[in-house]
Amino acid sequence: GIKRILNTHQRELHTLTANLLERETMTAGEIKALLTQVKEQVNRSNIPLPSPQPIISTTTAQTAKAAAAKKAAAVAAAAFAKTKSAAPAGT
Repeated sequence: GIKRILNTHQRELHTLTANLLERETMTAGEIKALLTQVKEQVNRSNIPLPSPQPIISTTTAQTAKAAAAKKAAAVAAAAFAKTKSAAPAGT
């Protein structure tokens, strides 16, 4: 199934992910050239390459974004409360 496909193409996946994280965008031609280069390197080498580090999962990224949004909201609320208490009487 999908796990076999991902494991089979793990090097290509991690190389593409690292390049996209660094560059943010790539053309179809750049992606094809990169994947071809990775496949050629793997084919030339009989020595197993080290396993790539795991990529942050979507769930982890979503959790981090939610935590950052919660913190930003708390900071905004505290700043608002501070300005409200510092307002002159009658406003």
